[in-house]
Amino acid sequence: MLLFLGMLMEGTALLIVLVPLLKPAVLALGIDPVHVGIVMIVDLSIGTVTPPLGTVMLLVTSLSAVRMGEFVRESGALYLALLLLLVLIILVPGLSLVLTYPCGRVFSKLTLIKES
Repeated sequence: MLLFLGMLMEGTALLIVLVPLLKPAVLALGIDPVHVGIVMIVDLSIGTVTPPLGTVMLLVTSLSAVRMGEFVRESGALYLALLLLLVLIILVPGLSLVLTYPCGRVFSKLTLIKES
């Protein structure tokens, strides 16, 4: 769904609309909100380089004077790599959350455990 929406709208506008709508469901299902946020960002980023209205794709094709069809043809490997990355991030949440641990998420949990 987000891939399709990312093709049609700018990512920031979609985040402003979708995050308040999806947050209660994410919390109710017990999914880590940081993981969902990272998946949304990667998903919407992929949408910016895919036709028909990918904003980054349109910008690159206009600045480099390359036809859209040629851009899409040459970007096939990029699309495949980005989709594989997205699937990997979705299936292995630790990959996207490992960078949040040094930022205090684990340390705050450890201090709560010690105080108990």
